[in-house]
Parts: sequence; structure tokens; C-alpha cells
Amino acid sequence: MEILRRNIKRAINFFVKDEIFYPLYITLILVFTWLNWNNQTMSGILPYYYDFKAYIESGFSSNYDFIKKNPTFPMWGYGFVLYLCSNKMIIVFSQLSLMVYNIIKWDQYIFKKYQSRTIFRIFVLLGFSLILFNIPIWPYSFSSNFIALSLLLLLKINDEFSWWKLILAGILQGIALNLRSDYFYFLFLLSIFLLLLYFLSKTKIKPIATFIFFGISLLILVPWMLHTHKFTGKYIPTSTNGGHVLYIGLGQLPNNVWGITPDDNDPKMVSLVNNKLGTRNTLDAKADSLLKLEFRTEIFAHPNSYIQKCLFSLYLTISRPFSLGEIESKFTKIESNDSVKLLIKNDIINLDLKNLVVNILNGKYSIFIIPIFLNVINIFLYLFMISYIVYGLFRCKANLDFNLIIVLVVIFYQFCLQTFTFYNPNYHTNIYLFYILAVVMFNSHLEIRKLEKFASEA
Repeated sequence: MEILRRNIKRAINFFVKDEIFYPLYITLILVFTWLNWNNQTMSGILPYYYDFKAYIESGFSSNYDFIKKNPTFPMWGYGFVLYLCSNKMIIVFSQLSLMVYNIIKWDQYIFKKYQSRTIFRIFVLLGFSLILFNIPIWPYSFSSNFIALSLLLLLKINDEFSWWKLILAGILQGIALNLRSDYFYFLFLLSIFLLLLYFLSKTKIKPIATFIFFGISLLILVPWMLHTHKFTGKYIPTSTNGGHVLYIGLGQLPNNVWGITPDDNDPKMVSLVNNKLGTRNTLDAKADSLLKLEFRTEIFAHPNSYIQKCLFSLYLTISRPFSLGEIESKFTKIESNDSVKLLIKNDIINLDLKNLVVNILNGKYSIFIIPIFLNVINIFLYLFMISYIVYGLFRCKANLDFNLIIVLVVIFYQFCLQTFTFYNPNYHTNIYLFYILAVVMFNSHLEIRKLEKFASEA
């Protein structure tokens, strides 16, 4: 057993060497990019971004007729990306390059701060979902990487204050919010924690710096709010699909009391909007307000069912924690996979694991064998990371430092967002990097505790 342990440790130390780690990770990026190149994840939303591209090309004309009839959905940030470049290869290369840059900067910070990068690099190598997440033509890649870099700057500011880093952190946060509005409320939560941590003497970031960071982030959103006011008469800081997502999120609970399905074209939702507003558009400002009201009405009318829905979201989080892309599309046409994909989805949702295993063994799900295998790896990774974080919280308790608290706030925010609203493994992959960081930081804390305990006993 001791020999096996030594061999594993020797292998780990080999893979985390600079001359091995970087070439190996670049190779993994190339392989998974090749496998996932035909990914069509959320491709239905792409025309909306091209609509914004055309709007930008019109000079932001008030007379521009949005083809999709939704000037306030989605956030317009990716429209600017397409305006600058519509070439898929260049966009994917840019997204993956930003991801690699992000990993390198965090890797450097971790080594400088914690004198070890082994755990970080091993989890990065195992994090194929992070690569798959950064390949599709969508705004998630840029937004999640900008948020991670913004938070890295805040951690560096806590170590040594710098005005230019503070300003850049606010700008990156603001740009991310122009790409996706998921983290709009996170900005408020983060700012509150920064203020609390200062008064608890856990950070050197003064309140004035927090207000400047917060103000710059919101300032970057002002053009969007002026845009929404031009088309709706209201200053709206987010996209207007929040009500839509909240409403169909209730449909993720199988056989739910509301009769709602987790589908963008849910019949009940479309009928509701059509009857109340005389339109089938569920993504405009008026529909957004209506659906948010209906969401609150439904959960107050059936609180027990809503609790069940949230618990089921936890199950979905464990059963498919991170993005798997659409690797199977490399080998067959996407359309031919839909029926099999639906069967697998139903097996998971209905907790029919026996049928799932039988169909894997008899070859019925053979085209999905690679994604299924990768998902099993993800499940074990996720359970380990969550277990280690819970263990670390139990052992460290009140001895959490600024870095660890900020990382946990990110995880907490995204975890609550997907549990209480709508679970999607792609959204959860947003914070894969932060799960790794939490494990690294807790490991450092626990090692220090061991040394302190050893010193006190000596």
C-alpha cells in the first residue's frame, strides 16, 4: 500500500511540472475542441446576438426593427463581440486563450500565496468540462472569465492596494454584466461582504474602495440602461428573461402541481402571456414583470411543491454537475441524437438508474458512452470537492481568511441561483474554477492547523 501511495505521489508530481503540465493541458484543449467543435448548445439564442450586431451596425438607431422583436433580451455584450469578429475559429480561440490566461494568473497567485500548486493543477487537468464550457459561441465564456479575473484583482488588492487594479476589477465586472446579467445581484452581495469584512478586520479594502468598485461596475451598465429606456421607458440593468426562467424553472420538478414544463415554449406560460398581454413574446419587459409576479404567486400557493422543486434541483446538480458539451455530435448528426438524449434525460429525471445502466450495457446509449463516462468522472469530482469544502468549513469554522470567504461567496451565490430558479449544468460550470480554489485554500488552512497542532504538542 505504501508503494502504491508513493507511485501515485510520484505520478502527480510528474504531471504538475511546468514542462509537462502546460503541453498536456494545451493537448487536452485541442482534443476537446476537436470533439466539441460542432456544439450547438443554446444555439437558438445566437440569432438574438446577431440582431444586436445589426443594431450596433445601424449606429444604435431608434428606428432599428429588431428581427427577434426583443430589444431587451439578451444582454447585448456578445453582439459587440460578433460586431468585432464573426469568425468562429477566431472567437473560440479568443475564448480559450482567455481561459488559459485566467488559469495561468490564478496558478501564479496560488503558488505565491500558498507555496503549492499541485492540487490546483491536478484539478485543472481533470476539468475537461471547463474546456468544453469555453468552446461554444456564447457569452458565458467571456463573462465567467472576466468575473474570475476581477475577483483575482480584488484578492491582490487585499494583499497590496493598487488603484489601477481596483479600477480594472470594476471594469471587468461591468463588462461581464453586459455579457450576462446572472451576476448582477452578485455585485451587491460581494460589495456587502467587502464592507462587512472590513469592519470585521479581515480585509484592507476600505469602504471607499468598495464603493468605487461598485460604482465603476454599474457605470459600465449605464449604456445598456439608456438603451432599455429608449425601447421600454424604463431603466433596466438586466435582460428581461428573468421571469421567463423563473417560471419554467418550476417545471423542472417532474409531474409538478403547476402543470409547467421546463421548456422555453412551455404551453402554459405562452398561453398566460398571450391572454394577459395579447402577445406570445415571453421575453420582453412586460412579460418579464408578469411572469415574475406569477412565479411568486405559484410558489406561495404551493410552498411544499416549491421546496420539492429545490430539492430536485440539488439532485440534478449531483447527477450532472458540469457541462459535457455535445461530443457525440462529432460522430453523428445532432438531430439523430435528440431521441436518445431525451431517453437518457428521462431516465435521470425519473431516477430510473436501473434502466439507464441496462441501456448502456445493451448498447442502446452507445453513442453517448463518452459523455456518460465523463459525467461519472464529474460526479466523483464534484462530490469530492463539495465534501472537502464542507469538511474544511467544519474544521476551520471562524478561522476563514479574506480569500476563502470571497471564493465561498461566489459558490454560495451560484449554488442558490441554480437551486431556487433553474438548474443548468452549463451555468454551474461558471464556478468550476472556484470549487478548485476553495479546495486549494481549505487544504492550506488544514495543513497550517496540523503544523500548529504538532508544534503545540512538541
